[in-house]
This record gives sequence, structure tokens and C-alpha cells, in this order.
Amino acid sequence: MTVTIYQVKDKQYSIIQIIMFGFGLMLLLTACSNKHAEWQHPDKLKDTWHADRLKCKNFAKTQLARQIDIENDANFDNKADLQIQFEKHDAVKKYNSHYTHCITDKGYYQISDK
Repeated sequence: MTVTIYQVKDKQYSIIQIIMFGFGLMLLLTACSNKHAEWQHPDKLKDTWHADRLKCKNFAKTQLARQIDIENDANFDNKADLQIQFEKHDAVKKYNSHYTHCITDKGYYQISDK
């Protein structure tokens, strides 16, 4: 079994490290996902809200993963550490955007920002 090594500015990364980085990013995004926003639906029972939120979180993760795969396909070699940090920040914004679109499409509205 061979492990492909990618080099970025004097640092070497194996494909396993890159995958772990992506997995860590997904965990971070899940932790940061719209916890500060409270959503309500005027016509659904409150017991069903949690399932809708989970569906939208999964949708947002899937959309973001696809978007990251398309944007970063074979482009990892040329990125500096600062650029990667900016992309993490942008990824959180994209994730929140996908989540917000999904939840509002289901008829929810945001009631507060704590």
C-alpha cells in the first residue's frame, strides 16, 4: 500500500491527514451550525421541529461537502495556511447559508438571535 504525499510550503501531508482535516472541518461546522438562531414554524407541532432541523443540517453538510470537493479538487497543493483559514471561515458561512435556505423553505422563521 502506498501513501501519496502532498507538499505545501515545506510541509508534507498524506492523503489520510487531508481526509482527517476534512472530517475535522465537518465536525467544526456541525458544532457551529446556527446554534444562536431559534426557529419556529407556525403550522407544525413543536415535536417535529427537531427532525426538520436535523434534515436541514444534513442537507447543509452534504451541499458544503460537494461544494468543497468541486472547489478544492486537486488544488490543495497550492494553498498557504492563511488561505486555508479563510476557506474554513467561508465554509462556515456557506454551511449556515445552506441551512438557512433549507429551514426557511420548510416554512420556519427565525424569532431571535441570542
